Amino acid sequence: SEVGVSSLEGSSKLTTKEMSATGSLKGAIYHAFFQAMGYPQVALWVLLVLLTYAAYLFCDLWLTQWLVETAATPLILASNGELLPPPATSLLSPPLPPSSPPPSPPPPSPGSQRQQRLNLPSYAYPLIYAAGGLSHTMLIIVAGLYFVIISVKASKTLHLDTITRVVYAPLHWYDATPSGRIISRFTSDMQAIDQRLTQDVDNMLQMLVVAVLQIFFVGAIAPPLLGVACIAIFFFGYVTYVGDNSIREVRRLTNNAVSPIMTTLSEVKNGAAIIRAMDLGSFFAARQSANVQQWIRLAYCTRALQSWTAHGCSFLAFIFGTATSFVLLGVRGVYPEQQAALALTYSLVVPYFIVVISELFVTMRTGFASLERLLEYTTIVQEAPHVLPADPPPTSWPVRGAITFEHVSLRYRPGLPLALIDFSAEIAAHEKVGIVGRTGAGKSTLILALFRLVEVAGGTITIDGQQLGLLGLKTLRRAMTIIPQDPVLHEGTVSHNLDPFETVSAQTLRDVLRRARLPEAMLDLEVSKGGTNLSSGERQLLCFARALLERSQILILDEATSNLDGASDEAIQMLLRQEFVDFTVMTIAHRLHTVIDYDKLLVMGGGKLLEHGTPYGLLTATDGVLAAMAKALGESGEMDLLKRSSASATERTATMEHSPLDYVSAVDSTTQCADGYELHT
Repeated sequence: SEVGVSSLEGSSKLTTKEMSATGSLKGAIYHAFFQAMGYPQVALWVLLVLLTYAAYLFCDLWLTQWLVETAATPLILASNGELLPPPATSLLSPPLPPSSPPPSPPPPSPGSQRQQRLNLPSYAYPLIYAAGGLSHTMLIIVAGLYFVIISVKASKTLHLDTITRVVYAPLHWYDATPSGRIISRFTSDMQAIDQRLTQDVDNMLQMLVVAVLQIFFVGAIAPPLLGVACIAIFFFGYVTYVGDNSIREVRRLTNNAVSPIMTTLSEVKNGAAIIRAMDLGSFFAARQSANVQQWIRLAYCTRALQSWTAHGCSFLAFIFGTATSFVLLGVRGVYPEQQAALALTYSLVVPYFIVVISELFVTMRTGFASLERLLEYTTIVQEAPHVLPADPPPTSWPVRGAITFEHVSLRYRPGLPLALIDFSAEIAAHEKVGIVGRTGAGKSTLILALFRLVEVAGGTITIDGQQLGLLGLKTLRRAMTIIPQDPVLHEGTVSHNLDPFETVSAQTLRDVLRRARLPEAMLDLEVSKGGTNLSSGERQLLCFARALLERSQILILDEATSNLDGASDEAIQMLLRQEFVDFTVMTIAHRLHTVIDYDKLLVMGGGKLLEHGTPYGLLTATDGVLAAMAKALGESGEMDLLKRSSASATERTATMEHSPLDYVSAVDSTTQCADGYELHT
């Protein structure tokens, strides 16, 4: 099932409980990791590792051959450069003359084996040994660098796939998923994959190849030791299996324990002012302390289990090494001394490698548990397609900006009540429409439906006759510009904030700033994060400058002036009337003074359209909702609204009388583009 979908169906809970996988890791986890690297690249890396340690084993074997040749021909270099046999080892034995042949080696004992001589020149042995050592060094460097390259590629691929799924997740998934869960995936889990997991996989393969080669060599020299090795490997595997099962489950709980820590940090950072004002510092400190203590308990338990596994494997390694040593010493006369010595060395080294392999296996599986958590987000349900073949080109749609809502209903996710109920309205091209209502009336929900941030549960929305549900999301959202209550500004210059992709000239940007009532000289001004070095009015005016630059036919203001004082609000409304004449403007407002001079008002309540019409007509209606809201402002406030709406109505009537044909033509063409729906003006 897709993450964040099945758990939300039919649920009215605000957030969902974080799920934790149980049981052994699925093969799909390993497949995803190695697929991100690329299977051909992984095969090449394995081949390089095999060649690396084949060269390592060759060096050891060649060293034993060199020792055989040296023992068979014990010559020394004389002062004149001639190779001579060494002097006699006994004081009673006279030295051999230079012309005498070297002494013959003693005859082999019954049942013993002798290593064959190659009779190469004496200088060949060190040269071949040096070449083998150099080959091993070069191969291990090449294999290491190559693995770094493919592991970085895998990390980038996994990160890109996951972040893409998260970015294109629907809004209800974000509503049900605390930010700490998302942050923990891209911090602690991603760090474990980038650093520990890749290192453990690399070390695991190298140690495994070394151990296998050494075990086979020891078994080839002394076949009885293969039985000892099989018994030891069985017990190693059993201890590792038991430890891994326990560690894996505890590690999953440890990973999940990071999410509450990150969530609390995010809440404290975003709400620091409110926390201080309400003196809730001790509450959040206690909650974070409990979160950290829970994580520490689980992390300590994980480390303790890892230590238990390591100690158990170390004990088995000691038994294996001791048994191997006694076997080789007991049959020392049967096998070549040089190879037996090398086998004895390996028998003492192999247990160390097996212990390391056991520890690496456990930590590697722990890393794959982090990968498992990350891959959960690759199955998140996605928004609708962003681009569709039938999408109209941006230059041909929308041309005018007429919007029609027909019986639109919307709920935020399955199991929740409708937030928008049977909403129907029509907005003519270039019309200025205000949307008012009390908190929770459904004003912002209407904007979510328009941008398809939440898909409608019923009904249709059209712009210039084009049904929005049949468009790609990118095509739809680029057709509109929204200015939110909190301006979105990034660190960088004003120029970068207006045109981050540098698609227009500097002179065009200066013209836009001037039209937005901002000084042209601020184009190169550095903007701090969130625009904190600018006033509230300047931040909003920059957003209006963006809207002028985009030239979308539809402009939506979502409480864009609610944080401004009355004078700044009035200045922005003047900007709208002068610079956005050819735009269809939808403004969500709490203050009636902001939209009282608009062409039309939509009054909402409980997710329904309660009434709509001209501001003056609604204010003078008997028992009207807007009239009741105006009365709540007091007599002076109500009279001011009536005065301004009346003046606006008079000005609008004069405009219609001055050019009635243009107005009728606009209405008729809008009606034709809207599939025959009549406009109510």
